Amino acid sequence: MLLERVVFLFFFFQAEDGIRDLVRSRGLGDVYKRQGMAFIALTTLALDGSNLYAQRRRMQTAADAAALALSLIHI
Repeated sequence: MLLERVVFLFFFFQAEDGIRDLVRSRGLGDVYKRQGMAFIALTTLALDGSNLYAQRRRMQTAADAAALALSLIHI
């Protein structure tokens, strides 16, 4: 958890001179563009993860309901 925070802070507080690519940096706009792309990617992962959790919860609820209904039939 601490390593993720350090990497996050390091990435979001780099100056344009701190990023080395094959293409020469065109200024601070590149930093903002990369931060925006990272923000969108992390938001997408968070939404996807929460959707996966909700889907798993619904499936478990359906399985529990089926097991309860089957047990009530056999009583």
